[in-house]
Amino acid sequence: MAAEKLLYTDGGRPVVREQRKLAAVLAADVVGYSRLMGRDESGTLARLREHRRSSLEPTLARYGGRLVKLMGDGALAEFASACDALSAAIEFQQAVNEADSERPETERIIFRIGLHLGDMIVEGDDLPTILIRAKTAIVRGTARSARQALYRRSALPEHERRSGAGVLR
Repeated sequence: MAAEKLLYTDGGRPVVREQRKLAAVLAADVVGYSRLMGRDESGTLARLREHRRSSLEPTLARYGGRLVKLMGDGALAEFASACDALSAAIEFQQAVNEADSERPETERIIFRIGLHLGDMIVEGDDLPTILIRAKTAIVRGTARSARQALYRRSALPEHERRSGAGVLR
């Protein structure tokens, strides 16, 4: 259920104003996921689940992140602090890289991570389409480390940049 406040303009017409909050969103996906799945589907899924269990979830907990959504090879997490989101991203990438360091390069799971910081409309517990599109824009880039992939609002379509807000559900 959306948290809304009903306000009235001078003309007496009702105007709805949404509840907003500032949030940092971490978006991650696996580089070459389709290729990895084509080579070894069950092994890739097992390793992906293990990385989430042993690296992603504890890292999110350490930095106050909330796992919002898992999507195949991708994940979205919310943080109250951009610094915590960046620290979590770096720590998670380092843990996964270390865990896969003994594997041949063609079998390694490499996470591409981007961050978005913005004013979000609060609507429940899920992230809506605007941030799913932001994730897509993040992961289409060439950055392969969290230090390189700080997400900028310029990747959003013009009408969404003008609105000044993403939406958190």
